[in-house]
Amino acid sequence: MRVAFVHDWLTAYAGAEKVLEAALELYPTAPIYTLVYQQESFKGSRIAEHPVHTSFIERLPKGREKYRAYLPLMPLAIEQFDLSGYDVVISSSHAVAKGVLTRADQLHISYVHTPIRYAWDLQFQYPFVCYLTPTPGV
Repeated sequence: MRVAFVHDWLTAYAGAEKVLEAALELYPTAPIYTLVYQQESFKGSRIAEHPVHTSFIERLPKGREKYRAYLPLMPLAIEQFDLSGYDVVISSSHAVAKGVLTRADQLHISYVHTPIRYAWDLQFQYPFVCYLTPTPGV
């Protein structure tokens, strides 16, 4: 059985990444597909032992550092991953990874974390996501 993992982005070793790392113990050779990977944040972790495939967002100007600015492109980027060679796809998502495209005969298991806070909480620091915040009275 061929298994692949999909995770929104790998930029800091935090709670969602600890969940991913625990799941990786079950499939020690499974690859990880992610929008952006900052390898230096995962030295010595189980994540660093897996092959990691990244999206076109990482190759955009400042994509590795300012990836949040590309939020409108993230669903498209996730959908570009070719996971057709896998029997099982496991997504670990707080943003867009759960939207990965799979075939009807593939099993897609999604672990959904708390949604991204900056989409509604930090709109003044991330003005590009203001359109995600409902306007009172509208």
